[in-house]
Amino acid sequence: MNKDLLEKEALKFSIEHEVKNGRKPFIVTNAGFDIISGERKIEVRAKKNDGNPIILTKENIEALNNKENFWLYVVHMDERNKPKMLLKINKEEIVKRKNEHVYWEFS
Repeated sequence: MNKDLLEKEALKFSIEHEVKNGRKPFIVTNAGFDIISGERKIEVRAKKNDGNPIILTKENIEALNNKENFWLYVVHMDERNKPKMLLKINKEEIVKRKNEHVYWEFS
């Protein structure tokens, strides 16, 4: 699965996840995040079993630290291209871990 299709599937999965949880999400562009869902601003990252870590941009880290209701969703696509939510993290989680060195590696 190429990168564009992988990202599209991760967005679709994240939208479905939000709908299942009673929210009304929609995709946005040029906003610094991918989805607005109620008050949530969600950045979606797709991950495949390739051994590479998820890279967060300076803007992602700034948003996680400073924007209210900013969420990072990491969606993993398995070898059959079936998506699964690996990580959902928001500002409150970052604040709880502010004194820890946190490194997320997905394999």
